[in-house]
Amino acid sequence: MRQSIWVSILLPFFGLNACSGKTSDSGDDDEYTGDLWLTNASTYTYDGSLIVDSNPLAEGADSTVSWDGMTVDMRERDMADPAEIDQVAIVAFYISQQEMLDAIATNDLQQSDIRDYRIFSNSEGVGAALFSEFTIFGNDFDPSSEFMAPTDDSVWTWALLLITLDEGKQDIRSMMFIEPTPGESATEVAFSNTTAALDFQADLHSGEALKTLSDLDAYTLDWSGVTEDCNGHELDSSTADSLLLGHTSTTDITELENSFVQLLDVADELYRLYVYGETDANLFDAQDEEGNSFSGFTQDGTWVVGLECSSCLSPAPLTLTVVDVR
Repeated sequence: MRQSIWVSILLPFFGLNACSGKTSDSGDDDEYTGDLWLTNASTYTYDGSLIVDSNPLAEGADSTVSWDGMTVDMRERDMADPAEIDQVAIVAFYISQQEMLDAIATNDLQQSDIRDYRIFSNSEGVGAALFSEFTIFGNDFDPSSEFMAPTDDSVWTWALLLITLDEGKQDIRSMMFIEPTPGESATEVAFSNTTAALDFQADLHSGEALKTLSDLDAYTLDWSGVTEDCNGHELDSSTADSLLLGHTSTTDITELENSFVQLLDVADELYRLYVYGETDANLFDAQDEEGNSFSGFTQDGTWVVGLECSSCLSPAPLTLTVVDVR
């Protein structure tokens, strides 16, 4: 049985009014400095949809989950090796499948929504695991007593998440719902390229681009003027804990919008900085994954800057805007 569940997110996104990809042809040159101010008016708008399979499994069975048949993830990124998956999580929620999808999309998932949570750590780089191999803090998952359908009117939702750890951020590569079903005989479930699909439509044109000059001796970013994240929530400096700074070779903003799901993955340069509790930063402190520091804005291609939540399941930045470099 395949059940497709769509969630549409019409977000004044990520704190959003909308971020601008437009460069300004007018304005005083003194507006272009090394001091960048991120505001609600300088962030992007977003619309997204997510489809996730739901699969019945024999309740109480020590079922097998496999992911070695995948070649692309739900964001259409190549996944050539099952060892790319660092963790597989089995999670039980007190909320419905639709409510879970909505909560993930808007970063509204609460600790109180989670009934149970276990992890399979893929230290051996394998492509499959038994439910009984999932554990947390030495507490092994016992499907014979725990993977059971509710016997009353309780709402339980079970999900499997494929996770890659990227500089401390949980990158969800795919997910599926599983349903412990009385009388069901299936004890195997497999992730495929179509198990989950994530589609983003971003508007990088509508707002105000940040303005700066190339090859300056100092660049700072101040986001104290951002009061809302992409979901219309109050921006929390403890949640917006990572600054990102990316460069792509294209100057076609529409092309960036069309490939937004892979934007940060295909960036020519990508720098991050841990900014927990902060509201401003020296951009020269940002580093790429090899430890190289940001060395300054250039006039070629397109630069974007924004804030991320490293603990959120949504892959989209909380804020993002294009930088107009002269």
